[in-house]
This record gives sequence, C-alpha cells and structure tokens, in this order.
Amino acid sequence: MRNAAVFALALAALLTMTGCGDTSGPFDAGHGTAALTCMEHQRHTPPENYTDDTARSLLLLRYYTTNGTRPYCDHKRATPADRAWARLYLKLDANPKSVSSILRPPRGHTPAEGPREGAKQR
Repeated sequence: MRNAAVFALALAALLTMTGCGDTSGPFDAGHGTAALTCMEHQRHTPPENYTDDTARSLLLLRYYTTNGTRPYCDHKRATPADRAWARLYLKLDANPKSVSSILRPPRGHTPAEGPREGAKQR
C-alpha cells in the first residue's frame, strides 16, 4: 500500500512538472562539454521562462557557440524545436553565424516577399 502511495505522489509530481499537452521542455546539450561531431535534434521547445536561470542560459550559449554549425547526426534538417532553441540563442545576443544553418529556410522555400521598391503596382 505504501508503494502505491509513493508511486501516485511521484506520478502527480511528474505530471505537474511536465504540464500535460505542453511541448516545451529541457534543453538537451548531450553528454559533457566537449565539442560534438554532430548534433542531436531537440525534442522539446524552450519553456517561456528558460532564460530566467543564468546557468541554463550559459549552457545554451556554450552549446550553440561550440556546435551550432555542425550537422545533425541523422543528416536531416532542423526541426521546429531546433529552430525555436536557435531563435532563443539569438535573443541572448549571440552570434547569428553559429545558428545560421539551423535557421535557414528549407530548400525550395522562399519567404513571402512584398513588392520590390520601385516596382509598378497593379
């Protein structure tokens, strides 16, 4: 009976921390602090308050400064979660070159453009 109560409390705490249906979560910097040969995709988007913690912000800065130009291990393009973390990196006034390949639009995708300056309007 005691084990069931402990399990129920642990489960309730876990559900409270993860926030049902919330896709935000921790940043995964891999193992250790050494430079990586390739990056793994992030599984979660950053929580709104991520940068409230200086240590977490420094981890994010160090990770993308060191590894942001490396390819993903699966050789696929950045996911929406990857791009969300890269945008957060830029909000910390970091070097855009470190995450430019992550934020580059997919091939064949052209951003919506307005009329060119001096072009005739119809």
